[in-house]
Amino acid sequence: MANMTLKKSTSAAVAALLLVVGGCVGAEPSDDDDTADGAVDDDDAVDTTVDLDLDRDRVVAFLGSGLTGFDPVVTEAAVAGLHLLEAPVPDVDDFLGNFDDAQRADGTWAGINEQDLHYAVFTMVFALMYQRLDRSPPRSLDAWIEGIDTWPEVEEEMRTFENPDNLWGGALGYVMLWIAERGTRPPWMDELDALAAAGEAEWILYNHQRPRVAQMLMAGGSEVPLQAEMLASILDQQNPDGGWGSEEDEVVSLVDDTTQTLTVLERLYAADPGARTAAFEGARFVATHYVEDGDYAGFAFEPGGDLDIDATFFALAAMVQMGVVDGDIGFRHAIGHGWSGL
Repeated sequence: MANMTLKKSTSAAVAALLLVVGGCVGAEPSDDDDTADGAVDDDDAVDTTVDLDLDRDRVVAFLGSGLTGFDPVVTEAAVAGLHLLEAPVPDVDDFLGNFDDAQRADGTWAGINEQDLHYAVFTMVFALMYQRLDRSPPRSLDAWIEGIDTWPEVEEEMRTFENPDNLWGGALGYVMLWIAERGTRPPWMDELDALAAAGEAEWILYNHQRPRVAQMLMAGGSEVPLQAEMLASILDQQNPDGGWGSEEDEVVSLVDDTTQTLTVLERLYAADPGARTAAFEGARFVATHYVEDGDYAGFAFEPGGDLDIDATFFALAAMVQMGVVDGDIGFRHAIGHGWSGL
């Protein structure tokens, strides 16, 4: 499975996980302790200004609107956004009932796909949401977790229930679920470390893959390989507007992919002035997507576009981690999109 690639998902449930995951079980993001702590050697050399006058009350109101109805990904993003802003989550029992009903007999939740197959990332996201809300789902994941305690079992699970070409996306879910349920480094983490460091590690070239791989490794307590090469790729692929696209040569910047890159820059390269400069250029790109509309405020995927719960969570997660917006920075150490553990 060494040549597997990551499928592109349009859901917040896959991408936003990465925005708030820090070191879950003793990760080593850098040989430089200052970098790991988010310190900057010479902040005066970096323009850290971001023109963003966020109306917190209206943002909280907009996120609260995402708790109505049942779109599980939107609901989870709304909950995570409220947690980031340290705002109360209303009507918990009402919307959790929908998740209770959707949980399957083995404790998992189906992914959003035509076959209604399991996708570990979605189970991870929803299980972690229950933890953050101090609630328990109606069915335990223990038996399912016991069935993935070796790497061959994880591979077989992915071949049977998920896209078999989706190594990094699938593995991310298994790593985070193991940590959430067992509180330890997965027993098969060494196999993932070897794949990430292998000669065919093309994940460092693609903005949609490298945040997932880098932060999955940090969450599992592993050192991220090829850091110099990855930073060179990130800086080379930054677009003139300050943002990043999904693929290697994509010239259209995207809010979700930009915010994921900002998290990688913050976690791994915060002591590097060039990386820090690039990160704040990216933050200024994201800030151009802030929208106020009546009683609501938040972010859109297009400048001046419609408010979007997913875009709002993506933007808030990056802005809180970078210190642009006040919020619960400790949230990233919880695991999950609530994720967060990355």
